[in-house]
Amino acid sequence: MDDEASRALNNRLRMVDLVLQSAPEPTVMDYFGHTTQPRRRAKRLNRIMVLRYGLVALVLGASGYLAVDTWKTNHRDDAPADVMAVGSKMEDLEQGDEMPVIEGPMETESEPVQPDEQPVRQDEQEGGSIPGDYPVRVSIPALGVNARVLNVGLDGQGNIASPVGIYDTGWYNGSARPGQEGAVFIDGHAGVGVPGIFARLGDLSAGAIITVQRADGASVNYSVKHIKTVSAVEVDMKEALSPYVGYSKGLNLMTCAGTYVQGTGTYEHRTIVFATVD
Repeated sequence: MDDEASRALNNRLRMVDLVLQSAPEPTVMDYFGHTTQPRRRAKRLNRIMVLRYGLVALVLGASGYLAVDTWKTNHRDDAPADVMAVGSKMEDLEQGDEMPVIEGPMETESEPVQPDEQPVRQDEQEGGSIPGDYPVRVSIPALGVNARVLNVGLDGQGNIASPVGIYDTGWYNGSARPGQEGAVFIDGHAGVGVPGIFARLGDLSAGAIITVQRADGASVNYSVKHIKTVSAVEVDMKEALSPYVGYSKGLNLMTCAGTYVQGTGTYEHRTIVFATVD
């Protein structure tokens, strides 16, 4: 019990004592003319003690109830119990395990990505303070594409995330970095209603050059080797995250393609471009 509650209890007890003690106590005259206290004096004292202890019990009970009620309120858990760990589909794979089918960038009808038609400011060009070997821009002269590359990971369903803006691209930070062994994986939106940055990705031809600029200013050129469009449910992410057959350094681009399926928030196909360092 805190100091304030103790003081309040003591004040109540003193008030009870004053009320009981203020009542005139009857006296009786004995045979010799002397006044004496009646026997019920002891009974009255007992009643005082009972009242005191009763009041103490009442205060303690009320304090206990308030304490329990406060504890329950403060420890109520409104958070959902079933929360999927980010990356469970990708990062928990053992060596040699089959890669899960991941749909890649999605276009949602109910919550469409709002196009950002404002030009990218100069102070945003390099993406801020990031490691020098991270990709910051991708250029595809054959399509007139010169876009910012943002760092993306996995979403709550274990799928590779895509950038919010339809004019930005996203580098999956679990893939290779430009110039390193392995495949650099970059995705982008095709757009819904408004063409996105990779709306014409399927128009590329073998031999087209794609340039990826790093944060340290270095650039790596890739030559397109293969382009394919497959059903969204048949995307082989192990292949999409690996260099094209016969090469050790690659760049793979992916976007939505085909027909937009109402009610699903995405397209029925994916286009994947495989490019390599010659």
